[in-house]
This record gives sequence, structure tokens and C-alpha cells, in this order.
Amino acid sequence: MAYSTDLIRNVALAGHGGTGKTTLLEHLLFQSGAIAKPETIESGKTTSDYGEDEIARKISIHASLTHASYKDVKINFMDTPGSSDFVGDVILAFRACESAIVTIDAKTGVQIETIKLWRHLEGSGKPRVVFASKLDEERASFQRSLDDVKDKFKVAPVAVTIPMGEGASFKGVVDVLNGVAYAVPASHDQKEVGAPVPADMAAAVAESRAPPAPCTTRAPSSTAASGASPATTEPAVKTTTPVRKNRVRPRSSASRPNGIRQTLMASR
Repeated sequence: MAYSTDLIRNVALAGHGGTGKTTLLEHLLFQSGAIAKPETIESGKTTSDYGEDEIARKISIHASLTHASYKDVKINFMDTPGSSDFVGDVILAFRACESAIVTIDAKTGVQIETIKLWRHLEGSGKPRVVFASKLDEERASFQRSLDDVKDKFKVAPVAVTIPMGEGASFKGVVDVLNGVAYAVPASHDQKEVGAPVPADMAAAVAESRAPPAPCTTRAPSSTAASGASPATTEPAVKTTTPVRKNRVRPRSSASRPNGIRQTLMASR
């Protein structure tokens, strides 16, 4: 299928090593129908880590390009390395992309490589989506991760999806813009399915839908912008530039990510 240039997006996946970029990409491709089954890092068969060294070391060494089609838009994804040894590939990917998905570990929050990469994205004024991973693991905290983004980057991120539980009690996420819940799939090779929001999440959803506090930005040379949660209602997210640049969304474990639909919507 041919796409006109206005229907093509170029999105980089970036973040500190081990925060789930490659696994997230596998599930973005799977949810969109680009691949029949998402692979794990351990299998050595992921779409973007195909080099011998990458398979052996179980890390991304080079930036790699793949694509998916979602709602009549072609999205070119660039999976980038998380190690500072290969930062050159990451910077080149940023130059080729118009936006980025920045992954953070919900246990450790914003780490040093993420801070360095953020500065590059900030310098070029590119919109970011922050994707909080590993919310089903011990000591994970979405709120603490959100606060860390605010503190480290001096921005006002908007949570467009919120988690249903954390750690051992993590059950999935809620798309607060559209009022849809997505439970953690029973296995890593099952797609997310929307369902009504549980009654015990109603108050949290209402609170998250409240108007965000104004985001004060600085001069272009030091503009503060954050990544936020993907949303399925794009007009609601793109009404103002500050809101568009400050979205945060959670997901679950490395093997069974959550919130993939919302991440695809944010990418398009």
C-alpha cells in the first residue's frame, strides 16, 4: 500500500538500557498486525535485534528500522540502543524522527542515559511520550515515576493512561481519555482487548481527567518538554503544544506489555 507523506510518521524508541524498548516494539508490531507473534529477548528472534552480537548479548547495539500500519497511517519505528557506548546511533535516529517514545523503568525512574537523551530531544524540540515499564514488578510505582519525570525534567506530564494496581496486584491499565480498561493479556502472544472501566477505578479516572496545571516553558534554547501517555483521542491531546509534549503512560511486565493501543495512537 502506498502512503502520502502526510500519512507517514517516524518515531524513535529511546531510553536507558533494560527499560523495555525492544520488547515494547515487538508488541507495537504485534498489536498493529505487522507480525504474527511477539518474540522475547531471550528467544533471540525479536524483529529489531537480529545481529549476532545483539542476540548473544541480549542488548540492542545498532539502531534498527521497522514499520507498522495503524488506522491508515504508516509508522516507521527506530529501536535504539540503551548503552552510552552506542549513543551515536541514537542521535542519528533522533535526527531522522519527528518524535520519540522514551521508556523508563517504574522501579528506578529516570536514569542517567535517559537524561542525556532527553537533552538531545529537548534541544530539537521534538515531542515525547514517556512509557513506564515493569509496573508488575516489586517496588514499581507509577506515581513515583511520574514525580521523577516532573522533578528531573521540570515539566508537567499528563497521564493519559493509569495503572490498575502495581507490583503483584497489577491488573492492567485504563485509557482515561476514552474510558476503556485493558487487562494484562493471559500470555505474551495475546492482544489487548478493551473492557468497561472497573467501578473501583472510577474515582482515579475522574481525577486523571481533570484539567492539568499550566505547563510553563522556557526559551527555545532550554525548552522543557516531556513525553506522555499515548491516547486514542488525539484531538484531546493535541489541543495545545505543552499538553502534546507531556504525556505519560504505563505498561506491565517485560513479557506482557500493556497500553499498546494507546502507544500506537500517540505514535500516529
